Amino acid sequence: MKEIIQRSINNIQNIEERVLFKELMEEVFLGLYETNEQMYQSLEHRVLDETIYEEDRYTIRTGLIQRKYFDVSHHYLTPILESDIEEPVCHMRNLKENPEGGRISLLKVFLECEYGTIQELAGKNERFRGVVITDQKSYETECHLAQNKKYTEQVYGLYKIFIKNGIPWKTVNGPYINRMYDVCIDSIQEMKEEEAIQEIKIDFREYAPYIRYDCIPVWNVKTVLAESQGFPVPCIDHKNYEYTISLAGYGDNNSYLAADVDLPISHVRRDKEKLYITSADAKARKWKILILNGGRDKRIDQYNYPVFTNDRKDSFMERLYKKNCMPVKTKAELIRYIEGYGLQKYVAFKSYVICKRAEEIKMDTYTMNPFLLDEIRDAEAEKRLVLSFEVKAECGFLAVDMISFLVSEIQFLYPEYDCGGSLV
Repeated sequence: MKEIIQRSINNIQNIEERVLFKELMEEVFLGLYETNEQMYQSLEHRVLDETIYEEDRYTIRTGLIQRKYFDVSHHYLTPILESDIEEPVCHMRNLKENPEGGRISLLKVFLECEYGTIQELAGKNERFRGVVITDQKSYETECHLAQNKKYTEQVYGLYKIFIKNGIPWKTVNGPYINRMYDVCIDSIQEMKEEEAIQEIKIDFREYAPYIRYDCIPVWNVKTVLAESQGFPVPCIDHKNYEYTISLAGYGDNNSYLAADVDLPISHVRRDKEKLYITSADAKARKWKILILNGGRDKRIDQYNYPVFTNDRKDSFMERLYKKNCMPVKTKAELIRYIEGYGLQKYVAFKSYVICKRAEEIKMDTYTMNPFLLDEIRDAEAEKRLVLSFEVKAECGFLAVDMISFLVSEIQFLYPEYDCGGSLV
């Protein structure tokens, strides 16, 4: 454009007209052109920034820590349920006021055993005798174990936040959350509500070696309330408003998502220091922001159990796959995809078989995405893809959980099949 203007100036023979034209271009037209150019560049950068999806920024890590070893100031792992930080309830009155799904729960336990043992325990509907010792006397009680669903509900809530923010969902590798159980009261001698519970002794009989007390499932997810900067700015559609939230002080390596799934949020975008939320709600408010901590382990960190992640190993083939998003459905590609999760020290893929759903084939896995009930698939026409895995020595009691995670992810890759897994 500047070259065109310069040629036009040179073509003007009259000196006075040339000077006047030059001043007009300099003071008016060029300023307008440069402003428009900057606006177009700004729009281009904004569009490109929104189309960049960095999968690694939305990695979920999960672990399990005993309460006495949990550090509240830990740099990136926090309890999945904040209530787990507190000591168990110590009065009968509080137990009655806070039932777990209509049940009175004495305490939570973690089952450190094979998944088959958990299924066996659930199938038998076992009852266990115990004693509740208070500051006044001891009371006999009869209890049973019931799976605590609150951890799975938290994962479901995370799924809804991902969808609300337009982020593709990846299965959370959380082998511990399905092993948290409540010790629920079936019957107990009458006791006063003000009596303080000092100790609970339950005879779990043959299952006693598998019971672990005071365990806290943790992940790299936390929620904060943040004020928007200034007033909401009306959008060009005259229907929505854009809110700007400063991310200063929360960390540059973290990822941030709008967590108010019940509000009319139509769009969320982020730059280096701010989060922009577009919503039809015109009221200034505090926004619930989900933070995915992007920290890494430090040398002084110690865990009672391994920390797992749903991240994939970085490699040339992995980058090529993410760029093209065109999977080649061969056995070699399936092996590459499985090994991309870096779980070879726990389980190793051996083979697969495709069969009809009606055929009875041993399946050891369970879905880690039980809340995905709206998949668009023809269940009647599906065939079954059964993957076989070999367990490695380091896997221990988590063998079924490891292959369940892998199979849950492979299900997204092969939606035309009902995927399952078995141990060999």
